[in-house]
Amino acid sequence: MNHSADLPNAGEWLTYLPKHMNADLPTGLWICLDVLDVDFVKTNAACLSGTWEDIKHCREFFECFGKIFVAIAQPDMCALTAEKISEHVISTSVLRASDTAFKGCSSIREYCKKYGNDKLGDITHGFIEIENPRLLNYAKIKRPKRNPTILSGIAGIDKGIGGFRKSELCVWTGKRGDGKTTLVNNILLDSVEHGHKVCIYSGELPPDRLRDWHYLQAAGHENVRSKTYEESGKTYWDIPQETESKIDEWWNGKMFCFDTRHAKVHEENTIFGLFEYAWYRHSTSVYVLDNLMTAQINDSREYYRAQSRFVTRLTEFARRREVLIHLIAHPRKTGKSEIQADDVSGIGDITNIADNVFRVDRLPEGNDSGADARVKILKNREYGKRGDVLLLFDESCRRFSDMDGSGFLKQYSWGDDGFRELPGDLELPWLLED
Repeated sequence: MNHSADLPNAGEWLTYLPKHMNADLPTGLWICLDVLDVDFVKTNAACLSGTWEDIKHCREFFECFGKIFVAIAQPDMCALTAEKISEHVISTSVLRASDTAFKGCSSIREYCKKYGNDKLGDITHGFIEIENPRLLNYAKIKRPKRNPTILSGIAGIDKGIGGFRKSELCVWTGKRGDGKTTLVNNILLDSVEHGHKVCIYSGELPPDRLRDWHYLQAAGHENVRSKTYEESGKTYWDIPQETESKIDEWWNGKMFCFDTRHAKVHEENTIFGLFEYAWYRHSTSVYVLDNLMTAQINDSREYYRAQSRFVTRLTEFARRREVLIHLIAHPRKTGKSEIQADDVSGIGDITNIADNVFRVDRLPEGNDSGADARVKILKNREYGKRGDVLLLFDESCRRFSDMDGSGFLKQYSWGDDGFRELPGDLELPWLLED
């Protein structure tokens, strides 16, 4: 029997009379307005003595009872109290008095004085049960939007997976230098073009270099110029000042990145804190974490399990805020010739958690396909799609494109004429030779 001696001590957060507690009674636990009502009811009666946050500490105590009945005369306070309790109580039913249960009385004491102590049980008539928010009625689940909300700008990827959706986590993997970061950066510009704001954590590129890469991609081949370092003779690519100014105006207030020069910016709690800030302050809806290895994860003594927990936390953020997250993760060293989904960084359940998993491979020159790179769809939760998407790459503007070259012809709306495709008969760009 769960008498007072058997119950957890919740006296720090609740006011009640321990000797009058018996969790076996069918009345359950009554939550009253104040200590005066608690003293009046006595048996299995309690009231909150702290803040709403304190309720979480009472879960074990609450769940010793078969049910919890919120007996507060003020309807708004009664409903709010029941709702707050239900957020933390899982296995016990939470009920509340109906809006008319107290018949105009302001407390249990006043009610019993007017109608008699033997009528106290009548307050429970017409009770309202609070539905457990963790258990959904199938008939009340809203249908998801079938149309993708965010496209990649790569037709082969969009056709394969149906486009990205908010609340999804996408994992991008591949060998170092094979182009996964470059491709994701490419995709981000299409997100901005279509009205989505972006927040980037880059653990490898400082902010100025990250922006310079994006300058080239946003400018496109027609707007970049080749230059040569006098000291080394190395050819590199740059954009005119006028183009830079137009691009800055285009993505102003739409693209944000972490300043990795600040202390502790790589720490897990800082990363999530700044993600939350970007969501609240700037309404960002697309996030990038590049990459998993550079994030300083809490409790990394069991490193692979800590990575798994970190990715779970990313997924929870994506679901809660209804945002899209791109996570770049290096594969483990397995000795295999081809990387599979389970080879992504830590342990296999990272890719189990993800909604989409992609592998980016640089292809050898002169291969039969004529492609420069391949994106292998390793997992797609929505449609179960798997397959390969072949891509071309233009080094001058660091853009990837479908095999028809359309990605090289794309112009974003920073230009005077807005977003458009250039004529199809325009000569496609070639890589400069050093």
